[in-house]
Amino acid sequence: MKHFIEELRRRGVLRAGLVYLASAWLVVQVLETLVPIFGLPETSIRWVVIALGLGLIPVVTLSWTFEWTIHGLRKDTEVSRDPVTRAAGKRRFDRLVIAVAAVALGYLAIDRFVLQSPHEPASGSPASVAVAVLPFQTLGAEAGREYFTDGVHEELLAQLTQVQSLAVRSRTSVMPYRRRTQSLGEIAHALAADMIVEGSVRHAGQRVRVTAQLIDTRTDQHLWTGSFDAELTVQNLFDIQAQAAREIAGALETKLSTVGRVASADLPTRNLEAYDHFLLGKYHYRRSRVDDLRLSVEHLESAVALDPGFAEAWDWLAFAHSHSGTSNGWLLPKDAYPKAQAAALRALELDPTRTESRALLGYLRGVYDWDWPGALAELDRAVALSPDTSGTIWSYGYVLSIMGRHKDALKIAAGFADSNPDDPRGHAEVAYRLMDAGRYQDALARIHRALSLGGEPGPLHDLAGVALIGLGRYGAAVDRLEQAAGFQGRAHDVLGRLGFAYARSDRLDSAREVLAGLGETDAAMTQLERAADERQREVCIAGYSPLLADLRAEPRFRALLARMGLAHQAVKSSAL
Repeated sequence: MKHFIEELRRRGVLRAGLVYLASAWLVVQVLETLVPIFGLPETSIRWVVIALGLGLIPVVTLSWTFEWTIHGLRKDTEVSRDPVTRAAGKRRFDRLVIAVAAVALGYLAIDRFVLQSPHEPASGSPASVAVAVLPFQTLGAEAGREYFTDGVHEELLAQLTQVQSLAVRSRTSVMPYRRRTQSLGEIAHALAADMIVEGSVRHAGQRVRVTAQLIDTRTDQHLWTGSFDAELTVQNLFDIQAQAAREIAGALETKLSTVGRVASADLPTRNLEAYDHFLLGKYHYRRSRVDDLRLSVEHLESAVALDPGFAEAWDWLAFAHSHSGTSNGWLLPKDAYPKAQAAALRALELDPTRTESRALLGYLRGVYDWDWPGALAELDRAVALSPDTSGTIWSYGYVLSIMGRHKDALKIAAGFADSNPDDPRGHAEVAYRLMDAGRYQDALARIHRALSLGGEPGPLHDLAGVALIGLGRYGAAVDRLEQAAGFQGRAHDVLGRLGFAYARSDRLDSAREVLAGLGETDAAMTQLERAADERQREVCIAGYSPLLADLRAEPRFRALLARMGLAHQAVKSSAL
């Protein structure tokens, strides 16, 4: 082999191949420039590339047979064996190699730094400008109206997302920078953003002023600044939002050749007071605490009372009612879920395109009605209509997982999370689906990723604790669950899991709250059956929970799963 390589070098085969490949690359680059100028079909480049590829074979063959000398090409057998003569021929060939390489590097430099603007994408490729719209600041005497400013920010995000060539960073990604201490450059680096939009909303009596500016973080240049002042009406508010979005998109189009335009948005309501209650409802819903959820329901109910045709408010009210029946709420699920179903149905009556309401109905059809095929059919339809909506995707994955279709659940959840890599909630959802499948170590990896992205620490530490229980690492589980209890105000469900971990760690004095962990099977089953009657959603994954592993062989446990239409969970799922 060594002798063969030396022979290739002696005969100049390697040099000839290098010159040919560099020349072929230059030909293709020039063709990519000339083809659109002369209106030739793009397939012509493909055929040239194929021909050049095939041409490498005769070049290698000829370079083996012939050698470059001071007298030109000569057969290898005719070339003098004198070292001085052969060296002179090689020097000539080396000059040719250097000349071709210099031309190639020169063309590359001209193409990179002259023919293309540093702000423009390569010819033939679509523009893709990453834009981060930071949370707007609330100014003026009514600085407590942060919820109103959030509404302006959210609508501006929605408007800019319509521009095809803008990669707009998600609301979840930018919200941690509401009270920022980092420089814009640091934020841009963290969000991988080329452009940043920042602004403020100032209230003065019945007037509102929205100010925004667009900054190129690569040059620290202010590309555009705008200020919009109007009397506070719903129409004016939406006009301000749309105008700001259009001007920002226009500035990007001028500077960066972006593609697409901002479309006009339909007003969700013409009642300013209803819209104000709606913004307050959304604001408190996102805070996810019991008191905030109560306020969310109150404000959203006020919004639909003031404007019964306010479809988006009905949609959010459905989710607020649903959330009031979770561990963060104050109602039993059996009391909260019918209210959520009624609100979601009303939202769909007013606007059949509201896929979030349809997805919620599918989810509730499963966890409340225990109609799993019906739930899946509703969610299939919702995902088909809106494959990029996070809540729809997560509900779909949850129901798929409950039904034992772990591979499908993981595929849809992981696909969505990986296409939105900066969103910690998406990675947390993948962790939940991995937990259902018994893949506890993989779930921990996703949990740590979500934490590193700024995800809510309480629920994530809680989930990590359950994963560690599944791995039999009870001491580590206690540490995580104690952290979760601290973050979540010692919520009863977290304390129950903590008690289980205490029991398995032989800390029985700390574990009296969890009956199954202490081996009190009958009492544990009674509590589980009661939870099912109350429609606690956690019961729907009882067959997958590592906390209930000791109950899987119990006839009452199997009977409960069968009553819920989930008999397949009676056998522990094998890890995928």
